Amino acid sequence: EFALAWVDTRNGAEEIYFRRLSAQGALIGSGDSRIAYGSASAIDSSLAFSGSEFGLAWSDNRDGNPEIYFARLSASGAVLLSERLTNDDSWSLAPALVASTSGYGLAWRDGRNGFSEIYFTRVSFQGARLGPDRIVSLDDGQDSVSPNLAWTGSEFGVGWSDLRHGGAEIYF
Repeated sequence: EFALAWVDTRNGAEEIYFRRLSAQGALIGSGDSRIAYGSASAIDSSLAFSGSEFGLAWSDNRDGNPEIYFARLSASGAVLLSERLTNDDSWSLAPALVASTSGYGLAWRDGRNGFSEIYFTRVSFQGARLGPDRIVSLDDGQDSVSPNLAWTGSEFGVGWSDLRHGGAEIYF
């Protein structure tokens, strides 16, 4: 089967929803699960399957500036845990989440240095951070955007776009 997470404004605010689908594309369950909601703006969702449940990361400005949040979801989409993963005075946007054999990898776009850089950290299957934030992009004063993340079975790979040579180029 498949699962989707998306931003929806059906209640007047940007909220994150989750839905399961059969292999044939038929809806499974009684309806969409509302994961991140309230008066804040929740955007940029990224969903990963661990083999038994889902991890979901998104940007949310409920605390005054966009930060990355994480939720553990059961296979049916019920929220088991919701945690804030980033915490700095600037913004954190565009999470990319992927499951590995020992937890999740998380990459995101962060403005703590005064410009947009790509950061990476690991997160346990239970939602706890497993290490410090690591800057992945060059940290050269040029904006880095659009992180993508992959797991090879033994290591993570991070791709992104940045402007270090004047135009948008892809880096890994």
